[in-house]
Amino acid sequence: MNVNRRDEIGQLAQHFTSMSKDLRQLEAMRQEFVSNVSHEIQSPLSTIRGITQTLQQSELEEEQKQKYLQIIGKESTRLSTLSKQLLTLSHLDNEEKIDNKNPVDIQQQLKDIMQTLRFQWQEKELYIEINGSAEKAIGEANLLYQVWMNLMTNAIKYSDIGGDIHIDMQRENGTVNITIQDHGVGMKAEEVGKIFERFYKGDRARTPGNGSTGLGLAIVKKIIDLHGGEIDVESEPGKGTKVSVRLKATR
Repeated sequence: MNVNRRDEIGQLAQHFTSMSKDLRQLEAMRQEFVSNVSHEIQSPLSTIRGITQTLQQSELEEEQKQKYLQIIGKESTRLSTLSKQLLTLSHLDNEEKIDNKNPVDIQQQLKDIMQTLRFQWQEKELYIEINGSAEKAIGEANLLYQVWMNLMTNAIKYSDIGGDIHIDMQRENGTVNITIQDHGVGMKAEEVGKIFERFYKGDRARTPGNGSTGLGLAIVKKIIDLHGGEIDVESEPGKGTKVSVRLKATR
């Protein structure tokens, strides 16, 4: 079909050519997604299988057995996390917007998360400070809780021992602006531009035992987008990372 024709047939040909290109891109994305999922599943499964064979075939000291069992536990948790995150993304991908919106006390959610993660940040001797007024945003509470849980987990994970994390909330022009600033390892500029891509793992997330699936921030971005909000990241190696989220405020 001649796509250079200027009549209706030519327009139809151009339309089909564009559709064909879009379908090829979708297929390439699908194949990449399947490949990434397969890799993320096979890696912990291979570790678990190898350790299981070692435990079955070798006479090990009790201390060594316990170390192997701990690794199996961590890899099992990683698989469980991956499964839950894939289900979450699948659900969010089918949503065009969030209909069930109510006033959400962001400060209280962050305080609750600090209690939940108390062991992690106390173990690293971190100082966490929340500043600003108790502003409320319009949104779905459970989804926004996931956002703060993911961002706080990352801030704690990548902070240096004895470091600090500052959380600030301000109301401005009908929005609630939330910033989470750590002073940890930070990221390179080229990494910052990719962190919301599914399955992307920067240098810091590829360290052994990190447990990252590369999906957490993709979920965060999707939730913020569905709320009609914005999220920005500023980071510098060795100086830390600042995440800024803007959501519609209550009147």
